[in-house]
Amino acid sequence: MKKLNVFTLIFAALIIMNTSCSSNKAGSRDGACEYAKYEGYAVIKSIKPAPASEYNCPDSPQKIIFDFTPLNISDRKSYIFSNRPDSGAELRINDGINPSLAWVKKNGITAGKKFKCFRTELKKGTCTPVIFTFPELNLFPENGCK
Repeated sequence: MKKLNVFTLIFAALIIMNTSCSSNKAGSRDGACEYAKYEGYAVIKSIKPAPASEYNCPDSPQKIIFDFTPLNISDRKSYIFSNRPDSGAELRINDGINPSLAWVKKNGITAGKKFKCFRTELKKGTCTPVIFTFPELNLFPENGCK
């Protein structure tokens, strides 16, 4: 009986760990989030080696800074999170990691280049408040940082 109780506790702990560590591409924490979406474009401002203290890919991590501009400039008046600026945003992959130089080169990312981009803002739920998405880039590559 004692072994069964220990097994049950271990099993329950593993299930809790598994569900608490899972993530998805929308930044959802509870699966019931709704977002407002603003179409626009991002211009890459700079690409520099990322500081070692940040969450980085292991191979030549790069810090990419971009500025977002909505197609309809008046959309800025509708922002839910108006305190989150469109300038100086960071392009990251795989739930927040600075990409490798190989990923940057593979995707043809250079300073000054313009990409289609969406600013998505949380309307309902407990997810990431503001997310920038790039439909032309695979921000969740299967092979991690490459």
